[in-house]
Amino acid sequence: RGTLYIVGVFAGLVVAGFASLVIGYVTLGAAHSIAVLLCSAAVGGFGNGVLRPALTSLITRQANRQEQGVVLGITQSLTSMASVVAPLVAGLLISQQRLTTWAWLAAALALCGGLLSVTSRTSASPA
Repeated sequence: RGTLYIVGVFAGLVVAGFASLVIGYVTLGAAHSIAVLLCSAAVGGFGNGVLRPALTSLITRQANRQEQGVVLGITQSLTSMASVVAPLVAGLLISQQRLTTWAWLAAALALCGGLLSVTSRTSASPA
């Protein structure tokens, strides 16, 4: 139960977080009632809450000690930029009467992230 176990746990949390985000965004895009809307927001919020710390941990573990500050700074900068750009894109789509397009786009991006995490996890596993 050393470092490989810890990395495996975080990798599993990353996959679970991305899966929850995909489910949350897909159901958000298909929501036709306030109850479904609230449930999908809860599932997506859970996914985000699980994903961010686990992903940050995995990213910092990939860098050596001297580079961890730089890597973490870049990661947080990209996260902050996404937090600014995403609402602008969603607002633009919603203002053009594309009410569900932004949710489907977010689901597609989360699915890509999940697939990348699974692909990198399996390619990094010993044969």
